Amino acid sequence: VKGSAVYTSAFTPPSAPLTNVTNTKLLCCQSNTLGGSAAVTPVTGNTGYTGTSQSITLNQANLDAGTVANVVDGDASTSADIRNAGSFIELIFPQQQNGELQVNVSNGNDVGDDNIRVFIDGVEGTSFDVSSKSWYTIHTGNFTSVKLEQQGSTTGNIFGFRIGTGGDTIISKSVVPVGDAAATNFNPFNTDIHTVSGQETGYATLNPLSLTKTLTLSDGNLGYTASSAENNECFSNIRLNGGKFYFESNLINAADVPGSTSFRFGICKNLDGVSGSNIIIYNATGNFETFGTTDSSPPTYTAGNTIGVSVDCVNGSIQFFKDGVSVGTKTFTVGTDEWTSYIRIYKGGSNAINGTINFGQKPFKFPPPDGFQP
Repeated sequence: VKGSAVYTSAFTPPSAPLTNVTNTKLLCCQSNTLGGSAAVTPVTGNTGYTGTSQSITLNQANLDAGTVANVVDGDASTSADIRNAGSFIELIFPQQQNGELQVNVSNGNDVGDDNIRVFIDGVEGTSFDVSSKSWYTIHTGNFTSVKLEQQGSTTGNIFGFRIGTGGDTIISKSVVPVGDAAATNFNPFNTDIHTVSGQETGYATLNPLSLTKTLTLSDGNLGYTASSAENNECFSNIRLNGGKFYFESNLINAADVPGSTSFRFGICKNLDGVSGSNIIIYNATGNFETFGTTDSSPPTYTAGNTIGVSVDCVNGSIQFFKDGVSVGTKTFTVGTDEWTSYIRIYKGGSNAINGTINFGQKPFKFPPPDGFQP
């Protein structure tokens, strides 16, 4: 707004779109799908159109071929063809334009009978025709709408418009939404599930029906707590079969890990983990346990460490990570067995142990390997 103030004292920020008030020179950024559209622009002569084709209202009737959208697609080889009386195209702009309005047109060989009628803002101007394809000036000055109507039997091929000699063709100059695409409130620093990973549904959780001993779940079955000196185990509620998945566990309170309390995290087949012959896990004591065979190659972990697991349940491999760094890979045969994520806790010390697991409902602390989905 030039020459006057919109606000002269303390005010409440508006919750509705701003409107065109006196002395408004530019009013834009009000659409969540048309980045270049504006309700008011500071137009001057021969500037070229600065909006988008999506913000122009397009009308047509009785076309011989093509569609009115062809005249605003930026392609000089496509056209809207008007033929015989009553055939027309019309463009209505969202705000007033100014300059030399030209049309890229050809009109067959019927020269001299001014078959194409011109209407600017509903007022008829000077009719015209051309034989060979060329840019033709049909109006100079202010305008909001233009309509070209055929009144003869020849075909008028309308390829496009521009404002100013050598000015820009009326095309979309900003990002065009695809389907129902629209701006969102996404913030890369926001950990709210609704803006980061969508709604908190469709992902695996720990299965409360598979709990053993005194293990308890919380936080939508993503938090776990063990308080008794027993083998507490739990499985995920969605099978891993047929896919590639990544998930993480973070120990929060684990004063006795590694040590008198053990924590195992990995996968299990056929919901039978206690025997050890059906699990592939990373033990906090610094062991891998693969179907009952133990090797002591990975580092230990405790509270504050994030353990990641990527499982290829198509080809049969599992990779473990400590704080984003790979610590080892194991292979297995998928077969017809049922595979699930798995935790097992034996609380041997006096302190309770608890933590969280994340299957993709929330942002991962470390990026999953390429090709693995939450």
